[in-house]
Amino acid sequence: GNTLPPMLVGIPGAIARIPVAWFLAVYLGLGVDGIWWAITATTVIKGTILLVWFSLGRWNRHHVP
Repeated sequence: GNTLPPMLVGIPGAIARIPVAWFLAVYLGLGVDGIWWAITATTVIKGTILLVWFSLGRWNRHHVP
């Protein structure tokens, strides 16, 4: 299958969790709750991007040699 798009969304999304978690936990003072909100937000964003990508159907036209 076409695993490149999920990888291109998943890896940066996972890396983005660190600064987002720091910002929410330390800068905004949310503590551990900020970390959980960061995980939730990045997961929802990644899921939304992948939902749009797979809804376009381009993955179905990709052929593995």
